[in-house]
Amino acid sequence: MIIKNIVYEDGESTHEPTKIETLEIEETFNELWNMEDEEIEDIFINVFGIDCDPGEVVAEEDSEISVDYQAGNTIGHVLAKRDENYFKHITTDEFDEELTDMLSKMTASELLSVPGIYEILAEHFNNDVIDRINEREGR
Repeated sequence: MIIKNIVYEDGESTHEPTKIETLEIEETFNELWNMEDEEIEDIFINVFGIDCDPGEVVAEEDSEISVDYQAGNTIGHVLAKRDENYFKHITTDEFDEELTDMLSKMTASELLSVPGIYEILAEHFNNDVIDRINEREGR
């Protein structure tokens, strides 16, 4: 994946950048998205050899991850963007087919551990579960 270092050597990000560097890293956007902030900072700052304390990692809508920094009178912004075509070429049918395949390989316990799934299924099947327990218990 390509990341960019957008540099403002005059200390003002309201002006045009004084330089833009690009480098390729091994990590994919999804791998970055799932990393801890400190890991992202290490990759973003170290790959460009910047000597500074990075600012906080900012992630926006599954499409952009960035780290701001200041090194002396230079400020900068290291940025990784998801490919703009990442979602566009996938149809709903393709997505549903892949999701169905993924879910078919999961156990019930694994499915119920997905955040929010237990609540939805427990509410939907509430009466059926109660009926089955009562039948099993002979009530």
